[in-house]
Amino acid sequence: MDNLSQIRLSYYYVAFIDILGFSNMVETDCNGPPNKVSLLPKLITLHKTVSKNKDQAEGSSVMQFSDSIVLAHPLLHNEFPKFASWVAKFQHSLFLEGVLSVEAYHMESIINMRVSCSARH
Repeated sequence: MDNLSQIRLSYYYVAFIDILGFSNMVETDCNGPPNKVSLLPKLITLHKTVSKNKDQAEGSSVMQFSDSIVLAHPLLHNEFPKFASWVAKFQHSLFLEGVLSVEAYHMESIINMRVSCSARH
């Protein structure tokens, strides 16, 4: 119990990004043709680029666990707008690199929703 009293906790802003279809991305990269552009190297490069980004304040971090990306920034007074901007830029970069996409999952849901709504009228 003594060890618990020595633990110092810190507060952070945290953003959690789930990459839908990540297992399919890995499978495609591993089993696809060798000349096809892989998404995993793009993701690794993006992590390295974001980690060196000057917009990222001291103490911020990017971590990935399987299909989950976690961005964290120390909870400091008036720092949330900077953190939110950093997260938005990161998400935009994921989208531009083809890691995040609306076509695979969301577009199917939108089409199904429109079809079911059209059938009612």
